[in-house]
Amino acid sequence: MKSEFLKKRKKWLSILSQSDYSQLSSLYSDLKLADNYEWIKKPEHSSVMVRGRIGGIGSQFNFGEITITKCVLLLNECMGYGYVQGRSFDKAKIAALCDAHLQSSLYNLVMENIIQKLEKKKSAEIDLIKNQMASTRVDFFALDTQRTKNQKADK
Repeated sequence: MKSEFLKKRKKWLSILSQSDYSQLSSLYSDLKLADNYEWIKKPEHSSVMVRGRIGGIGSQFNFGEITITKCVLLLNECMGYGYVQGRSFDKAKIAALCDAHLQSSLYNLVMENIIQKLEKKKSAEIDLIKNQMASTRVDFFALDTQRTKNQKADK
């Protein structure tokens, strides 16, 4: 049960951190939720080491550092964490507020009106990129087959 919650939380924190600030801010303000929160750790900038893998599957290596903004707040006895790439105090705060609300009785409201909409937008962006990549794909097998046919015709 607890591991299922942690999987869901990991997913929504990922969606919040990767979202566009203007869309996140707009969706959050549309809900008009009461924000009676207390800072545990005010937003601050930090850096983290990003690791990569050679060829996506090989040995890990330190790729470089990125700047993040992080914060922690307490909202109705729920601690909300906000970790976002870049230097946006407001985005980190909204991410933390969403995280706290998702641990409360407002779970369904925030999930349906923020997280699912952000996830849908991200999925559409990924599909667009995949379609653009597919349109430039070269089928070397077809080229090889055509060359073989031409060689046979020359003989």
